[in-house]
Amino acid sequence: MSVTPDLVSPGEVITVSARPVDCPLLLPDDTVFELRLQSNSARSSAIDFTAELAPDGAFQSEVEVPSVFPDGRATVFLVNWEVVDWCPGYALAQASTEGRSSASCASYAATVMIDRDR
Repeated sequence: MSVTPDLVSPGEVITVSARPVDCPLLLPDDTVFELRLQSNSARSSAIDFTAELAPDGAFQSEVEVPSVFPDGRATVFLVNWEVVDWCPGYALAQASTEGRSSASCASYAATVMIDRDR
């Protein structure tokens, strides 16, 4: 998952996206990711939004950073992470070298810097 641009002022729009995955998806065609933009310093400052998952695992969604959103680093993360497809055969080899028993095709978070004075 990535956020562009990675430096914005409140009131500007960010695009949250992910490229297609390299493993077979086992998710329904109508899967929707629930995402949240949350300030790292003021946890009560958060907005939720959604992104529809494409058949290849890619997604893209735009969201406006609220004008009252605090300055500083913020994180966009997947709220409904339980819907993320697990790749037991594909990514397991990499996971096992790291001491894990399963692995995911997805990255769960990305950061953006909010700066009203930029």
